[in-house]
Amino acid sequence: ANGCTDSDSMVVTATSPTVSLSGAATFCVGSSTLITANVSGGTPSYSYDWSASTAPGTDNLNGTYTATGSGTVAVTVSV
Repeated sequence: ANGCTDSDSMVVTATSPTVSLSGAATFCVGSSTLITANVSGGTPSYSYDWSASTAPGTDNLNGTYTATGSGTVAVTVSV
């Protein structure tokens, strides 16, 4: 070795996901509505937890929830 050295550095930033819900907020009795979690930030793949929802329905396991009755739809997204 001839005594030469070099070094480098960089700033890295971890970001949290941001989520917004979209879909029809009103629908006819006896019908259903599809709610979609739109996620940005963080690093996919995302996991979705709809357990805070009070509206009866189905977690479709793909970032969507099918609401079949009145209530609140809520989701927690994790990376």
